[in-house]
Amino acid sequence: MNIALIHSGVAGTEDGYRDDGRHRYRIERIHRAWQPCFDGDDVVLVPNGANHVALLSARERLQAFVARGGALLCFCGFFTPWVPGYLWRHDYRRPLRDLRYHIDQDPLQLCDGVEAERLCVDAHGLRGGWACGEIVGAEGEVLHDHVVLRDNHGRALMVADRDTRAGLVIATASGPLSDDNPDAADDQGARRLYRNILRACRAHHEARHGG
Repeated sequence: MNIALIHSGVAGTEDGYRDDGRHRYRIERIHRAWQPCFDGDDVVLVPNGANHVALLSARERLQAFVARGGALLCFCGFFTPWVPGYLWRHDYRRPLRDLRYHIDQDPLQLCDGVEAERLCVDAHGLRGGWACGEIVGAEGEVLHDHVVLRDNHGRALMVADRDTRAGLVIATASGPLSDDNPDAADDQGARRLYRNILRACRAHHEARHGG
């Protein structure tokens, strides 16, 4: 499966994304007059720390990629009108120390083997730092469908949508995901979630292309 990793110039962007027997990453670097081509890609991945102004300039190309069946993964918030159907919205009204996460709907089994508490508490014991803000619909509406994770205030922290367009859209409320984990013994948090997302992308690709 071919994955275009959007690189906005942030040092270490590619560290958590390494080729293996199933996944081949192509670094797509944002530059002046950027006009990306995703014709040979199965997945476009936008990691934390993205240049959303540049991504907005490529909005039509990204939407066309999803419309023809590609999978778009966005793990960064702050300005996301380029994501088909979804927006990130800042919300600072709730203290991070009070946050709890729970699984809402998970037909793709993205949370298989994942403990939501492992996402909510980081390696230093700090609570609520993974997700930032919430995900809403393209017109700012509260989401009821396709929500994988919510917090204890009902806000959508992660969506997975394979129903409203030919492609697959998976986005977090700025929650970073990769195959990198400083604690190799902890495989029930963000690392497991990312691996499950790759599995869902493979299944989507195989369903469309016959394996």
